[in-house]
Amino acid sequence: MQDALTQVEQLYAMHQDYGEALPVFSLVYGWLKANAPECASPALVHGDFRLGNFLITDNGLQGVLDWELTHLGDPMEDLGWLCVNAWRFGRRHLPVAGIDSRGALCLSYQAATGITVDPLHARYWELLGTFKWG
Repeated sequence: MQDALTQVEQLYAMHQDYGEALPVFSLVYGWLKANAPECASPALVHGDFRLGNFLITDNGLQGVLDWELTHLGDPMEDLGWLCVNAWRFGRRHLPVAGIDSRGALCLSYQAATGITVDPLHARYWELLGTFKWG
């Protein structure tokens, strides 16, 4: 399973291998490590869940592409990744891929899965996704 702490440690090791540690990455690493959430219910995680990997036609969502990063982990990882600023394309006021609010995403996820989303848990994964993208 790829839990938060495992991913944070792997990402920080990669960062250190680049030769010059940047203070902002060290600061974020410390926060992510200290605040890593437990995953009570591991699930299949896409790993690159964003609009660029959705197959959408006039009939709506037809599929999700690019499953090479799939792993067992925290389902909130996919929600957080969808909210990383890099996927907003200038629409910072719409944190879910530049198309909607976090609240709407949480409500839709809950309606579809029956799982209540802790917004702070999902935001943790958004920050980790930003760290990963950096």
